[in-house]
Amino acid sequence: MDLMLNIFETRASALDAAGNDEGLHEASTRLATWIESTEGKLSQRELIALIHIGAIVFREGVRQWD
Repeated sequence: MDLMLNIFETRASALDAAGNDEGLHEASTRLATWIESTEGKLSQRELIALIHIGAIVFREGVRQWD
């Protein structure tokens, strides 16, 4: 898990350095689009995990928009 968190942190820093200001809405949209594109390729367990992550990202985005 630490490896992935380090990768996330490094990528987040690179996005900031590049001036990328995408937020939770864009992340939700990207994730939803990607999940839809993998139809039939993910296991039920993988799909449930990704939907859970998407739900959290979406919820936090809604909280920020309000």
